[in-house]
Amino acid sequence: FPVTIICLCSNPTWIKRPKEKQDLIEFDFKRYLRDFEKAIDSLMINAEDLSQNPNGLPRLELASSLTLPLKNSSVDCIVTSPPYCTRIDYATMTLPELVWLKMGVNDINQLRRNIIGTTTVEKKLQEITLTPKAKVILESVQAHDSKASATYYYKNLKSYFMKMELSFLELARVLKKTGSLHIVLQDSRYKDLDLKISEIFTESLEMKGLQIIDESRYMSEGFNYLRGNREINEVVFRCRKIV
Repeated sequence: FPVTIICLCSNPTWIKRPKEKQDLIEFDFKRYLRDFEKAIDSLMINAEDLSQNPNGLPRLELASSLTLPLKNSSVDCIVTSPPYCTRIDYATMTLPELVWLKMGVNDINQLRRNIIGTTTVEKKLQEITLTPKAKVILESVQAHDSKASATYYYKNLKSYFMKMELSFLELARVLKKTGSLHIVLQDSRYKDLDLKISEIFTESLEMKGLQIIDESRYMSEGFNYLRGNREINEVVFRCRKIV
């Protein structure tokens, strides 16, 4: 079926769509599926029937981090890199892959609305208690004199922190007492404000009984998400469950 030609842009979340039908290219979806199935043949096990997994091969399952379909204290190790607080439109950025997976327009729109860090603004947010440091940052953004700070940007950031809180609650719930959590985070800014992401999430994790036992900080070169700074400060936390 026809798919969009992708053009590289300075912002990786910008996807240019062709204006004319003749600019579309044909994509052999059946061939893609055959190649994909061949590549992961050893993982294509019936996840519902453990008898089909005699060699202990891994099972791939898909779920939202907001509501994990896992039992309490059932996971030995969690490795995650949640969406950065940079208003990256992840659904649009991965549009080529989503198209190749044969997701329709409605599916993609729903994904955009539901993912953590979405650039869309929800009309009604689920109210949950945020950490003190998150509240301070939200108040600073809401009081900022930049256009739409008190409306779009405040609501967008609030939604991000709330969904991250719900995700952290789920991670803490499913992690075993002897397990470990490894999480990658990235610093962010709003205008002239340092959003102190690692400090906010340190507080959040500790309030949920997850103790940071070591951390690694590094500057990585890459796309300039932080205006005026081509180096991006990232941190990796290793946590354990203490309650």
